[in-house]
Amino acid sequence: MAIRHLSPRRLVYLVAAILAAYNQAASLLSVLTSEGDGGVFEIGRSWLEGDVPPRLYLAVVSSLACTALIAWAAVARWRSRAGRPRDAGDTLLVIAAAAVVANCAMCYPYTKHEILSVAGAFYALAAYVGARQAIELAATPDRAFLRAAVTAVLAVTAVMWAFRSAGVHHMVRVTAFRARIDWVGAVQPGVIRDSWPAKAQRVAADLAARLRHDALEMRVTNPYRLPRWPDRWWGE
Repeated sequence: MAIRHLSPRRLVYLVAAILAAYNQAASLLSVLTSEGDGGVFEIGRSWLEGDVPPRLYLAVVSSLACTALIAWAAVARWRSRAGRPRDAGDTLLVIAAAAVVANCAMCYPYTKHEILSVAGAFYALAAYVGARQAIELAATPDRAFLRAAVTAVLAVTAVMWAFRSAGVHHMVRVTAFRARIDWVGAVQPGVIRDSWPAKAQRVAADLAARLRHDALEMRVTNPYRLPRWPDRWWGE
């Protein structure tokens, strides 16, 4: 059926379904590849703007390496299922896959880091299974080349993820500064409703004033006065 023949209601449903599918797909890709972050494909946007920061390459390459490791472990376990009993690794991979898919399905209204934190935790558990299986493979005797290759892949992947994790302190600084600045104009006329009871208005005004005072008095680092390279490697 051509789109022009759709009724307005069905057209709205179609657009909503497309947006929901996009949010879910972007959420899944953000877990597996770290791209599609918040529904925005930053590498494509930065490439069009002519400046792709190295943090995007680092995030995508490290995530692809980890996802490939998980996929390899899942396929290897599936192929060897007939010759061995099921173990905790098999169960953990199945649970992790179900949790990631279900969590991403919940992102149909919008995609957000807080929602996908559950998928991220189970993704880490699946990565553990993949890394453990790779280590067991590297321990196979009389296969020196394979042992060296697996060790190199695990080492490079671990270093990339460790470098990404080292940037948490930078993002904490940025978030603290932004939260402090937000309190400058947080208490605006109209926030406290006139329809509220007088006591509720006083309590709300006192609480907002105290929170605003504490936030503005807190000394935080201005990230815009720091060198630019931390933001290019660890920013968002």
